[in-house]
Amino acid sequence: MPSVQANINEVSGENSSDFVIRAGTLVKYNGTSAEVIIPNTVIEIGDGAFSDCSSLTSVIIPDGVRYIGEISFWDCSSLTNVAMPDSVALIGNLPFVRCDNLKSLTIPVGAWCYDQLITADLQSAEFEILKWIPNRLFGYPNCNLSLDFELNGIKIFELLKEKEAATKVSRRIIAAVRNILDRFVNRPSK
Repeated sequence: MPSVQANINEVSGENSSDFVIRAGTLVKYNGTSAEVIIPNTVIEIGDGAFSDCSSLTSVIIPDGVRYIGEISFWDCSSLTNVAMPDSVALIGNLPFVRCDNLKSLTIPVGAWCYDQLITADLQSAEFEILKWIPNRLFGYPNCNLSLDFELNGIKIFELLKEKEAATKVSRRIIAAVRNILDRFVNRPSK
């Protein structure tokens, strides 16, 4: 399918028939292209800007975009990958709810996602800190993303399962040690 770039080049001024842009904010995408290149004049993707764009498979976000709005890609059921530029500093809540075919997402290190900071080393992040990612981005556990989904190159759901299993084992070990200590260390003397 052709890219939207041709429409951008043919338009004089900031807006085209496919994009509603106000003061640097992409308010709404009205096109039907599978591949979308967001104009360089955009500095924010507004809340719900791409909602219900079921034909959208990929989107190129230009360097200079600082904010990705809440539910900005809601129900983009054909979207498969998104790479955010390093300029993105803030990501609203639930931007990828019902994007069930999303396989790869790249978020810049140091960006704030709703109320959490994306750290450089997701692999070594603790389970309690890591588990917010799918919840804030996709509305997990209500999402149907595949287990091979990658966030910044890490298979996040596999990592979460590993961390959750390790956390459960750690909790069992701690409980067993406490039980032993309670029985033997805190035993009343005769």
